[in-house]
Amino acid sequence: WFGEFLFVVCALPSLGCVGMVGASRGRQAEEVEALQAIFAGEGEFELLVDPSQGDAEVVFRVQASVVAEGCFVQVTLPAGYPTDESPRFAVQGLRASHAGQLSDALAAKAEELRGDECMFEVLQSLEELASGIEGLQTQAAPEQHVDVGAALDEETQAEAGKWSWAIASGADTILKVSVNSGPKVKATKITNLSELKRMSKSPCLCVDLASSRNTENYELANLLGSCIGVAEQEVEFIVGGKKEKASGERQARILGKSPEDVVSSILGDA
Repeated sequence: WFGEFLFVVCALPSLGCVGMVGASRGRQAEEVEALQAIFAGEGEFELLVDPSQGDAEVVFRVQASVVAEGCFVQVTLPAGYPTDESPRFAVQGLRASHAGQLSDALAAKAEELRGDECMFEVLQSLEELASGIEGLQTQAAPEQHVDVGAALDEETQAEAGKWSWAIASGADTILKVSVNSGPKVKATKITNLSELKRMSKSPCLCVDLASSRNTENYELANLLGSCIGVAEQEVEFIVGGKKEKASGERQARILGKSPEDVVSSILGDA
């Protein structure tokens, strides 16, 4: 009987840990449910790893449109959150230096609130934290909300938001791209240049991608970079991701280029 008693005593600490983890997971599930109700718009909240999935860390992604169009924050809740561990953050859709700074700022804010469910408060601070990063202009900055009719002359108004497929995002440009690939495609090229030149409100840039030894994703970045005059590394996919196949609807961020520059480079010889 002494051996059985000793086993039970030795097991008590681990049983306590299991209980604490279970309690943390319950609190995480309740917080995720609340966040889903708050960020209820289309595309605002995406649950990547559910709290019910055993011992896996909970992972979700929240749209951060107050920072920039196409910006998201991916959040990982470790097993010890909220009592003993802080969440981890990965900002997506910004240039690497800005994304790293904003991720660190979110982590620091969460650390200040350790012990409590803090995700809503941390995410609410996104705009404030982003505004403190040099060179990062948020979508909600005052200059984004000026009265266009009062502040711009007629010529400038005609140019504002001129292209549906090339949209300003801070110092960068978001390109809307539709990609067609497969055995019937014989050449890699932009296929609707004439339409884009005639119709500024065309919905997207259409691209054919021929078969290659490289991935379609690489070929698409290389094509866009060569047309615009930037390195392939300056083309970041924010919708569609870094996948092998590029087919379908994509959004690409062209770093450091205005829509005027991007459109001029693409359509200059059209």
